[in-house]
Amino acid sequence: MVQLTRARNGDRRQLTNPLLEVLAIDGEEYKGHVIDYVNMFISIYMIDKAGYKSIHEVPKFSIKELIRELGKLSKKERGALNKFFGIEGNRHYLKELKSNDIALQNMIIQASEAAAKLRTAEKMYFYNKRFRDAINQTAAKVHDPEGKYTPLEKAKFAHLYFWFIKDFQYMPYDTSRKTDVMEPIEFETEETQFPAIESYVAEWDNFFSKIPDGDIVISQIIEFIWESDPDLDEMMVEFAELEGVNGIKGEHDPFDGKAKKTMCAAIRKAKERLFANGTWNGDYMRLSEFAKMPKERVEALIEAYNAYKVKYEYDPSNCKKSLRLRTFMRTQGYKTVKVPRYSDRRNFVDEYEMIFFLDMIEYIEKYAPQFSFHGSSFLSYDFGKAIA
Repeated sequence: MVQLTRARNGDRRQLTNPLLEVLAIDGEEYKGHVIDYVNMFISIYMIDKAGYKSIHEVPKFSIKELIRELGKLSKKERGALNKFFGIEGNRHYLKELKSNDIALQNMIIQASEAAAKLRTAEKMYFYNKRFRDAINQTAAKVHDPEGKYTPLEKAKFAHLYFWFIKDFQYMPYDTSRKTDVMEPIEFETEETQFPAIESYVAEWDNFFSKIPDGDIVISQIIEFIWESDPDLDEMMVEFAELEGVNGIKGEHDPFDGKAKKTMCAAIRKAKERLFANGTWNGDYMRLSEFAKMPKERVEALIEAYNAYKVKYEYDPSNCKKSLRLRTFMRTQGYKTVKVPRYSDRRNFVDEYEMIFFLDMIEYIEKYAPQFSFHGSSFLSYDFGKAIA
């Protein structure tokens, strides 16, 4: 493959290889600067960190749309990128960086800061076709009965579900559920990150393309953000760039120029905290997953809730009966947790599971009345009425 980063091999000539020009779908209209815009795109998109094996795997982009987004930056930011990448003047990105070249160092810093502002999901949606296609396709997998959200907003919630909720305490790439502490892997170190933008495309290819349309329930995900752990809500909001969506507020400005990256080690730690008692009885964020739950399990969990409601407590030390669960965390190994035992049939792993289980039943009855549960209408089971 054409080497996409001169830092790896020191061969700056690779950056002007004509083969790279195929990445621009409208390169013929910008002769003379095609390779410069391509290198700008490579820098913005962090192509060198995405692990592509072939130039044909790299997503293509529109120079016209990129220029349009450049126009939305400040004059200083736009100038920093155009100057560094040779759109205006020399191609500084081809120069060898020397320790005493302070001017070039400053130019790189300024260009990098400007490039980061074009790395948000909103920006990439306009000038990267592959990303836009993945967003639109993923959005179709989200259940939005009131039509309140844009395709990009729906895809952001799906993105959050994929990383923070799906598979509970495990990560999406944990292909094995072996009962031993996971060996460290390259991209799960504190130092290594990969672009969240590239993640959207991979998520569509490997997961969302395989689930039914209208499957993911947004309201459940929003509630998960705010109810599950108050110390992690900001992390989730920033991760999925959800500031401003449906009134969601965060400490970080979504357009502050920070590159949103997926920090795998930090997310695993967060998941092992969010699901500290282990795997739930079901996935209450997706209609298709709820449909797979045995009827008897749903009835048993309703029975557990009704017993809980008598005392309004979820504390093993106060509950007359308790249950010891042996659970597993990939970074910790086995551990034993104690949970209240309200039923001899099934019990909730934690209080949050109980909340989301009940909310899913309420949501289905209100917004998905045609939902089929084991061949019959969900409403015919009267689960809602069975909840005391």
